[in-house]
Amino acid sequence: MLGSNSRVAADLGCNGNAQSVPIGIAYAEIVVVRHGETEWNADKRIQGHLDIELNEIGRRQATAVGERLSREGKISAIYSSDLKRAFETANLIATACGGLEVIKDPSLRERNLGELQGLRHAAAARVCPKAFKVLRSQKTDREIPGGGESIDQVYQRSTTCLRNISMKHKGRPSQINSLAERY
Repeated sequence: MLGSNSRVAADLGCNGNAQSVPIGIAYAEIVVVRHGETEWNADKRIQGHLDIELNEIGRRQATAVGERLSREGKISAIYSSDLKRAFETANLIATACGGLEVIKDPSLRERNLGELQGLRHAAAARVCPKAFKVLRSQKTDREIPGGGESIDQVYQRSTTCLRNISMKHKGRPSQINSLAERY
């Protein structure tokens, strides 16, 4: 039984359900940050694994997040997807937080959306109806045609990565993960 001064955190089990787990000094605090805006975000275009850079608004957003996080205390590590938009976001945050080196990890990429990548949201249903139907489906095990991932695959990839990071940094100050958006 937990004492009255114990801390408890929520952890997602393999089935996606939240469960409470006690934490002490042997845990890692992970802060997840979405990348800043790109021209494709502004244009409502599906990015997925396509490598799109931040726009000026995105750079200002990332700088503002970095300034905010720099007041939170010591950051011990910054991880990022290898995609330009996430890596640039992470580097701007790293600069504000003392110039840490950003560690790239492709496992932190957003969902591969297969043949939907590059399309505008409004056109996706018309241009690729099967892929769009899978994207909108409540079934988490369906892969998007054209090399896209299922929700289950993204969940497995990203939670494995985050757990590996947390195990590596237990008992150290916050880790920042610059992640792409999730569909």
